[in-house]
Amino acid sequence: MVFEMFQEDRNRRDKIKVILTNIFMAISVVAILAITLMLTLGYTITKDLDLTQTGLVRIGSNPSNATVTIDDDGNQLKTTAKSNLLPGVHTVMVHKSGYTSWKKQITVNSGGVLWLDYIQLFPLQNKVTESLKVDSSDNYAFSPNAKRFIAVSNTERGAISISDITGSTAKTKQASFVNILTPFDGEARLEIAKWSEDSSKVLIKHYFGGQFEWLLLDLERIEKSVNLTDYFQEIFDDVFFGAENGEIIFAAKSDVLNKLDVSNSVNVQIDSNVVRYVSYGDKLAYITITRDLEDKEITTLWTYRSRDTRPTRLREVHSSSKIAISSYRSDDYLAVFDKDALYVFQGQFQSDDNGLSGLSLLKTIAVSYDVADLSAKHRFFTLQSQNDFLSYDIETENIKMFNLGDGETKPIFWLNNYLFGTNTGQLVVYDFDGDNKQELLTAKAGTPAVITSDHKYFYFIDDEADGKLVLKQLNLITK
Repeated sequence: MVFEMFQEDRNRRDKIKVILTNIFMAISVVAILAITLMLTLGYTITKDLDLTQTGLVRIGSNPSNATVTIDDDGNQLKTTAKSNLLPGVHTVMVHKSGYTSWKKQITVNSGGVLWLDYIQLFPLQNKVTESLKVDSSDNYAFSPNAKRFIAVSNTERGAISISDITGSTAKTKQASFVNILTPFDGEARLEIAKWSEDSSKVLIKHYFGGQFEWLLLDLERIEKSVNLTDYFQEIFDDVFFGAENGEIIFAAKSDVLNKLDVSNSVNVQIDSNVVRYVSYGDKLAYITITRDLEDKEITTLWTYRSRDTRPTRLREVHSSSKIAISSYRSDDYLAVFDKDALYVFQGQFQSDDNGLSGLSLLKTIAVSYDVADLSAKHRFFTLQSQNDFLSYDIETENIKMFNLGDGETKPIFWLNNYLFGTNTGQLVVYDFDGDNKQELLTAKAGTPAVITSDHKYFYFIDDEADGKLVLKQLNLITK
């Protein structure tokens, strides 16, 4: 009897041990999973023993394998690199032997991801080669994707040189579109007006005998080029692309906007009473001024896509409003500078079944500029008033105001999606927010430059002693 009681007590203790062990193991598993999840989400314990979620910073550079230091903490990373940082302001420095250094103050948000994958380091010793000579009277331009350079002759009628600048040396071919020019014996001039987004086509304005005509050049099949003025039997004041491949053209005449389908010979009116417009890819934004029954002026902002059957009303705006369009990731963006504020809309240009816009207000930024030029590039909208700038980053929603110095207003041009430049005879390059100023080379004042998409070459225009202009290449990679 005593033995049986002892055995029952022992069995009970063993069961309790098993239960406690299982509970402990379950708690341990939950704790391990919780810790793993928190580490995955970037949580860490600070020096003050606070549990804080970090933000992830991804850092890339051209060239790669550059050294990264953050807040001078003694640790060094190599690009491409990533680091989890506590929320707040940090200083990132990137350097590599033989190249200029790069430095920026960044703000890291808890749980956020910040991409610094656009860093461009320039060689300290410039290795420059000549690629192509052009006549000083030629009209020339780089393509938006930095893959082509074209020069249209104003001395040899209808002649064009098309250069592929994607390789180590520019490959140039000569072509002619004289067959689509209206015959004229007197002085004439050709001007490159617009590029298609895919850089396969270009719009040329031909001035002759006090009149002008519009030409659509197909750079890949020059024989497919079209004289738009003859083709549609109409003289438009302005034409610009309404599709990335250049098959659709938007055209303005007086206060009327039209859509031209070149392949199908179709000319359709989009709207009238138009006073301002801008396009990007297949998207169009424009402003109309009309009057109601009481003769009150109504200024309205509209959006339209080349495949739409009708425009979509967005909102009333000020008569002096400036507009710009961009697309980033899967969204469309429209910026409106309206008197004393910048309004940024996000969404899709198409309307719903009720005709309501797919764009909604994302950000309102109070701006004190009296006169401004509004432009868009990639994920950035830029306001310029003389040499004062405001840059708005769509992804981070950061606003940066900066100044490019006193004196004459400096027009800017974009080298790629993240860098812009100025050229007053000295090529100067900046990050999109005005940081990391780099004084590079002397060049012909007022001419643009580009960085090729593989980040290996920097192309620019310079003067020659014989009166010619020369396309030059700066090698961005040192051996």
